[in-house]
Amino acid sequence: MIHSRHGLETSVYLPPEMASKVLEYLQHYYLLEKAQFHALVPVLTLEWNLANEQNVQDSWFDHIPNSTLEKVKRINVSGCIHLQHLGSDKQQTVKLPELIVALFQGCSGLLRQSIEMLILSTKLTVLDLSGCLNLDDKCLGKLTTLEHLKSLQLTGCCKLTDKGVHHLLKMTKLEKLRLGRCRKLTDGAFDSFASSFLTLRELDVAYCRLSDKTMQHIGWIKSLEVLVIRGCHEISDESMASLCGLTSLRYFDARHCNKIHSIRTEWTQLRVVLLGYTAFAESDAPALQFLTELEELDLRTCRIAKRGFQSISGLKHLERLDLAETSLTDSGLLEICNGTKKLKALNIADTDISDNGTSGLSKLKELRMLCLDAKGITNRALVNVSYLSQLEKLDLFSANITDNGLLHLFRLHNLQELSICGGNISDRGVGIISKLTSLTSLNLSQNRNIRTKSMFYLRSLTGLRCLNLSNTGISALSLRHLSPLKELQFLSVYGCSLSQGHIDVLREILPALKCLRCT
Repeated sequence: MIHSRHGLETSVYLPPEMASKVLEYLQHYYLLEKAQFHALVPVLTLEWNLANEQNVQDSWFDHIPNSTLEKVKRINVSGCIHLQHLGSDKQQTVKLPELIVALFQGCSGLLRQSIEMLILSTKLTVLDLSGCLNLDDKCLGKLTTLEHLKSLQLTGCCKLTDKGVHHLLKMTKLEKLRLGRCRKLTDGAFDSFASSFLTLRELDVAYCRLSDKTMQHIGWIKSLEVLVIRGCHEISDESMASLCGLTSLRYFDARHCNKIHSIRTEWTQLRVVLLGYTAFAESDAPALQFLTELEELDLRTCRIAKRGFQSISGLKHLERLDLAETSLTDSGLLEICNGTKKLKALNIADTDISDNGTSGLSKLKELRMLCLDAKGITNRALVNVSYLSQLEKLDLFSANITDNGLLHLFRLHNLQELSICGGNISDRGVGIISKLTSLTSLNLSQNRNIRTKSMFYLRSLTGLRCLNLSNTGISALSLRHLSPLKELQFLSVYGCSLSQGHIDVLREILPALKCLRCT
């Protein structure tokens, strides 16, 4: 174990697996600092997992012996937004010859030379450089010597052009390639894809500047199981015919492709279909009957009606369904509840459902997530919701729920996330909510009758990590009563004027606080 006495850090030998557990413990309780990491490093030979540690700086990697660096097999510094290099000396080349997995997602300031040093890690099989804004074509060209690489993620690397992607054609063993939000990429980047990537299983080209021409090339990659073309606005429905040969496809994401409206009936292996914000309509719904293995379906905003809802009700393996902003009515919801009894997540926000339609929800015994953000929902609906004993997330954002309705939530012992923002909740309602001690996220914004008394009730929700009290009746001074919420990471209090003194007090009493949103 790591001990601290009189400001000194000492360590004893731990097996690598145990050292990883100690690191995880320190992170969970927000105790990890540079000194403790250095004390653990000699025995952390399997993995350095520092993901989302906001205080990680280059200096954390100073003075680490080469003998230690030569053993590390996995590094995860994703979300370490201040990291530029593994060490304060930017000119020093850090050699990690045994590295197999390197995850730098969201390290936006990572230097080019820091990325290029990975060419010395010749055993790399997984590399994630998503959001590394300094990565360019030349830098990517040097990484093509990593001949064992199977997974490469470059999402959001905005400097990449077609020329850079051409370098990737040398990485013939790639099975997973993510290029989403590389907005400079055009059809010219994908001319030789099919002949180069014979074993590619996952391809993400979301929000790239692509047309039907690229779909013709992608259609020849018969090994594809995952295809993401989300936000490629120039791809038309005609190009779907080019993809009919992708019979191994299991995951298809075409959200925000507003010219696409059909699904290929040859895709019988599909498990996930995401068509929210597309032109999918009632006349396209019969194709759903061929997708007998479907587990997730997103048709948000799609123009479907009775026949579409009937087709959905026949999907017996469906676990996740998003029908938000559709013309779903009570009868459609009842039919879906009768047929898709394996549902674990259901989003029916901004639909035409009322309390009557929710009577079918009691049949969804496995439901974990439910979004009932609809103005036609009142306290009566919560009677039906109360039978969902497995429910973990409940969104009632704009529903007309009052304090009395909250009494029906007592049976939801597994509830972790709750949003109620219809404006009818008062201090009494917060007192009822305070009995739901499993909550980790609570949104009570827009309820003006929530005042100082509610702060005392919220003290019992010690597991809260996210709390939104924006545009309520609380005062800046009343926030000091939240001091028992030691795990609170995100706090929103828009509409409540905080001075720098108030902010300093909150930072002191809430040690885990990462994000404070206020007026």
